[in-house]
Amino acid sequence: MASAPPSAAKAKSFSPPIQVLVNEHKLIKRLLAVIPAIAAKLDLNSDTGQETAADCVDFIRSYADKYHHAKEEDLLFKCFDENLDIIKVMHADHETGRGHVREFVEAAKRRDTTSALSHLSAYRALLTEHIKKEDEILYPWMDGQLSDSQVGRLFTACSEVDDKFVDVKRRCEGIVKSMEQKYG
Repeated sequence: MASAPPSAAKAKSFSPPIQVLVNEHKLIKRLLAVIPAIAAKLDLNSDTGQETAADCVDFIRSYADKYHHAKEEDLLFKCFDENLDIIKVMHADHETGRGHVREFVEAAKRRDTTSALSHLSAYRALLTEHIKKEDEILYPWMDGQLSDSQVGRLFTACSEVDDKFVDVKRRCEGIVKSMEQKYG
């Protein structure tokens, strides 16, 4: 049984499957970085505003949640005792984020820009801190606990997910690039 993670572990390099997850954070952080500019201009009473909202939801649900968080929840976290507090916190963060996205969608349908932006901003704040916890504490600790055979199995499993999500990755990279051009 692995011990609990240290409170402030730092690592300079990661095993291949953990590095893949760290790299995926970069695209998520690019979207998070443009959210304040989106918030400054978003008008859900316009077609452009509704398109932007739909693109944000598509990216979050397709890339951040179904693709990235699924790798964490369905693959990486399964290598550890999921009753560890830090893993419970990560699961709770994912669920809280999903709740903000659901509320954002409902507010966008009602064309309630204020409520929608409140949830989008809360999602941004949550994910910014969540990614920091993973990159600086959770992933370094987990990486040090994984055996070579676990690393190999995890890498193979992540590669299989990558193969299934090639089109999603491309589409979501395009969404982020478009948002950066439009709002950056």
